[in-house]
Amino acid sequence: MFSESLLKGSKYLESSITRVLNDNFKCLCLPCQKKYDKGEIQFEGLRKHLNIPKYQATATKDKDRVKLKKALEFLDQKKNQKTSLQNTNSFSNPSQGSERIEEEFNENEMTIEEESQLEILEKTKERSKENKYSSQGGFRQFRLEVAGFFITNNLSFSLVERFMGFYKKLLLKYSVEDLSSFIMNRKHMNEIATHCVGPYFKEKYLAMLTNTPYSFSMDEGKTKDNVQYLAINARFLPNEGSTKTETRLLGMVQIAESQTGETIYKILGDFLFSGQEGHLRRRNLMGIATDGGRNMISSKGAGATNRLQAEFPYIIVVHDLCHALNLVLKSSILKFSKKHQKIIKKICSLFAQSPKQAAILKGIQMQNQISNQDSKVLQVLRLVETRWSSFVDCLSRILDIKESLITYFNQYGSQEEKEYLSSEKILMFKLLHCLTSQVHVYIKIFEEENIDIISLVRNLKECGALFGDYIYKITSSQSDDDYVDKDQLFKKLKPYFTQETNQEQYYESIKRNFEDFKVYFLARHPNFNNELASLSEENQNNFFNAAKAFLEEALLQLRDYLPWKDSQILLLADSFLLKTQYASTNLNNLAAQFSNIISKDELSLFNLETSRLTFAGLDVRKRIKKGGANYLEGWKQVEQDFPLIYRLARAIWTLPYSSASIERNFSVMGDIKTIKRNKLSLPNLEACLLTKQALSKPNESDEDAFSTTEILSRYSNIF
Repeated sequence: MFSESLLKGSKYLESSITRVLNDNFKCLCLPCQKKYDKGEIQFEGLRKHLNIPKYQATATKDKDRVKLKKALEFLDQKKNQKTSLQNTNSFSNPSQGSERIEEEFNENEMTIEEESQLEILEKTKERSKENKYSSQGGFRQFRLEVAGFFITNNLSFSLVERFMGFYKKLLLKYSVEDLSSFIMNRKHMNEIATHCVGPYFKEKYLAMLTNTPYSFSMDEGKTKDNVQYLAINARFLPNEGSTKTETRLLGMVQIAESQTGETIYKILGDFLFSGQEGHLRRRNLMGIATDGGRNMISSKGAGATNRLQAEFPYIIVVHDLCHALNLVLKSSILKFSKKHQKIIKKICSLFAQSPKQAAILKGIQMQNQISNQDSKVLQVLRLVETRWSSFVDCLSRILDIKESLITYFNQYGSQEEKEYLSSEKILMFKLLHCLTSQVHVYIKIFEEENIDIISLVRNLKECGALFGDYIYKITSSQSDDDYVDKDQLFKKLKPYFTQETNQEQYYESIKRNFEDFKVYFLARHPNFNNELASLSEENQNNFFNAAKAFLEEALLQLRDYLPWKDSQILLLADSFLLKTQYASTNLNNLAAQFSNIISKDELSLFNLETSRLTFAGLDVRKRIKKGGANYLEGWKQVEQDFPLIYRLARAIWTLPYSSASIERNFSVMGDIKTIKRNKLSLPNLEACLLTKQALSKPNESDEDAFSTTEILSRYSNIF
């Protein structure tokens, strides 16, 4: 772990090595950064790095080489001090030989404040002479007391490492006298949460949205005591120099169980746009992601997002891609054989409702494990009807342990149950798993936080092209090794997805017939060839009919649910790659759409910048590529030449696509507001969520938040 104390005392190291933001285990070597444009290294390998010829070449002058030599000697001295510290830091029982506590951290994590540790160690030695336990077993008594504390307070044993880390941190920062006289009670905790740290993080994130473009997502959820909440998340660039977006919970609002679109619209207005800086957050809003509930989006314009679009005509509203794909999955599964769906549900229900049957299956798996038929002992999953991804997970698990299930049904099942996993049915289950997985993989992709807009658009196009190619003759039959240009595929399918007029006849003319579909499907999935060969022609046709029905329905639902037509702004975003002759035109359209980012008075200047791209596009593309996979970083390199395009790019990068992060917030909320803590107030619950968020995935501005002047001032005002 990076430690400034290890560098203190060597001016050469202090000026050459610095911290890497958001990664405590790396450091930045400034000489290498300057000479080779690459300087990030693991901090624990610092000394080794300074010895390699590539680094030695950065010391071009004699005086630099002398300084480097002294720096290496300095690190050797520090290493010897640490070794001495580790050898001394053991408590032994003279009557039973030495016994050292297991080291919980690796070598590079032991470099935290060595000098402070030495001082504490000396004090500990003095105290240990007076401590009656230190001569009676070292740390054994201490371990037993910690274990007792965890057991009696019903704390998870997995927390013990974090508890000990926190305990050691307290010892390093505060004196024993301070700790022994320290008092804290429930009232202190409540006041700090609701009047200090909670409001601090909430106001901090809302203040950030006054200086940067952002989009937000919202969703409703219940706690275990049936209290309904509205959670609001924002996706934004945290500061002016940032090129990576962050997604943060802004806050929670308690609502009635059934809220109208008008009520939610007013709640959002009070939450986001009230106060002295509310007009700035109005100006910076780019879009909204929602699950498409009736109180969010309404055909009559009464939904909360309909009202927001009327107020902010430049914003875009995206139906949460994960939710949309779940609806695609649901509709497509219903087109598959109902007989096979029922079998999957019956198997899941049988073992979910009967612990006895689950125990018998476990015993069979343990026997099979001995003969290597199943590698792990796994349970049949419980099917959650409201989550269609749950169906995919349950099916996958059944296939994972099919050998044990076959044994179970043969020994304990009815005649009907013995036929559940016949070879023909297993083949159909494999087909269904293959088809559902192709939708499920995109659900997993869009569940990730902070996907950059270019990757988002690429995955959208890939998803459309993949399913479209099954049904329409866009490409010829191919093997998995053949390269397919997905951009070109999608270009041919785009009129289908955007539902352009007068295209129905064309797509009907290139639709694959049944024989073409069979050939193409097997080219895409050759693993089915051998198993199909043993089936009758009728069963083979049933197999392909089921696959075709599923894929046709999936393609139809993808067209209806994904943002092809209503939110083409998303598809225009990859114009920032400057790949096509229409890039400049598309960028001009984006600028005209988002008048909150490029004002009407600036449009002529913006058009001038895009016209220059016509002549300088190739050179600009080369410069943009220097940003690597982060294209916004690439545009940052040309900001001086194209300031308005860069400003628009920063805004486009914050466009919304999913509200999956809110679902994760509700999951965390369930861990905090349990049945035993059901009296937790909204301010307390919100404070817990915001603080946990800030400290578990900190950005550069969250580090050492409890040491900031503002939060200490808030604390002083309370106590």
